[in-house]
Amino acid sequence: MCVSNENILKMQQNIKAIIDDLKGLCAQNGLSNQAEEERIITTVFLYKFLNDKFSYNLEKFAKAIGEPVEKILGNEDELLEAFYAHSSQEVAFTKEETIQHLLQFVNQD
Repeated sequence: MCVSNENILKMQQNIKAIIDDLKGLCAQNGLSNQAEEERIITTVFLYKFLNDKFSYNLEKFAKAIGEPVEKILGNEDELLEAFYAHSSQEVAFTKEETIQHLLQFVNQD
């Protein structure tokens, strides 16, 4: 897969925008220019990376066995355990820990 310079520049711009947004959130909550700010930003990026990696590999697994991702995440017929047995190096997320699930609660207290 070839990645163009244009795509790389766009990705860099998106990442910088996300960092700026996270810095703004930290500043609003009194964490600007503190060690916690860096920890929060690093943690968010790590969680996003691991979630994306998990989702990508889960989608490949679902396609290979001909089952919908939702059924696997719901652990129907112990399919999630089968996925982890197949992808032993994978991060272990539950449905409730995925970003897609957590986004449902963004506007709640």
